[in-house]
Amino acid sequence: MHRFFFLLLSTVLVLTMGCAVERSGLGIVDGGVSPTDGGVDARVELDGAPQDFGRGDLGADLGAATCDPLGCDGFRCDPVLDACSHHPSCLALREDNRVAPLANGIYEIRVDEMSEPVNVYCDMVISGGGWTLVGRTAGNIEEPFGWTTARGSVDDDNQPYSLGLGSSLAFTEVLVGKRGRDKNWGDRTYRLTVPADFVMLHTTSAYRTTDVTPIGRTCSPPPSGPAMLAYIGHTSATDHFFFRDSSGLDLYGMRAGEFSVNYTDCGNGGELQSNEGMIMVR
Repeated sequence: MHRFFFLLLSTVLVLTMGCAVERSGLGIVDGGVSPTDGGVDARVELDGAPQDFGRGDLGADLGAATCDPLGCDGFRCDPVLDACSHHPSCLALREDNRVAPLANGIYEIRVDEMSEPVNVYCDMVISGGGWTLVGRTAGNIEEPFGWTTARGSVDDDNQPYSLGLGSSLAFTEVLVGKRGRDKNWGDRTYRLTVPADFVMLHTTSAYRTTDVTPIGRTCSPPPSGPAMLAYIGHTSATDHFFFRDSSGLDLYGMRAGEFSVNYTDCGNGGELQSNEGMIMVR
């Protein structure tokens, strides 16, 4: 009886080994569970050479990202295409952790997919940074000039400049004040909050500002800000950036040559009258 069971066990072992050899001949490499990666060894022989399609090769098969944002004109890489792209504003550029912090200077942005890339000046320092220059005065030159009017060159500080992107550049804050040397701010600067789509919503009307904040070295206007910054708008005007103490359109505000705000004091005119100025947004 014991001999019978011994012969039976021997037969089962021989058959099992034969199956393993036969499977090897078919090109499947036995492996089972890999103790190193916790997964199943999925190697398969193709044309007699073992090919490993395990999880470790997934990154190599898909390809690692090769785009470097610091090597792109717009300092941005499209994460899907792995190719150079652009930020839509200085603020978006400022908030990109892959390239920040960046210094003040001229950068290339693209406000939307329908627009061509454009060079703009970005202030990356004042009041948290991320500001895009949209208007700068120079000399005794007048119109054209304004929110929707393209004028001059961003890198020529001897001529008036207005970006003229109109409603395509998204922003909710405006920085307005005296211009110092080149594109530096002077000692009278104010930050205003405006609604989204401000340029489009107020082409022939004015928005009543409720949050005017002095920035840096400045005078001491009333809590509501200088009276002549109480209203901002009439964005379709082609000869000035409109600011005033009432909503009616006239030539008060920032013209191509200088500020025209009617008052020289702090409480009414913010001490901006007859000074060169700049306007930035974010």
